[in-house]
Amino acid sequence: VDIAPVNVLICHIGSKSWYPGYGVRLGKIFESNNIKTVGDLLRIGRRDFRKYRSVGGGSITRIDDALEDLYDIKGW
Repeated sequence: VDIAPVNVLICHIGSKSWYPGYGVRLGKIFESNNIKTVGDLLRIGRRDFRKYRSVGGGSITRIDDALEDLYDIKGW
């Protein structure tokens, strides 16, 4: 998980979401904040990531779902 690229999350979110724009939005947020791996995201943590510009409850929910679906991670 530590070295898995965040693109895996982005693709999963884009394919599952009722609004595929979440994948695009999160991709831009990850890129602008130099988040390249799932491990980078996990080190930031849910609470601190929520503070980033353009990150809302919907984005957090999509990430929660993707982390649980792909890696069985229920809390980050």
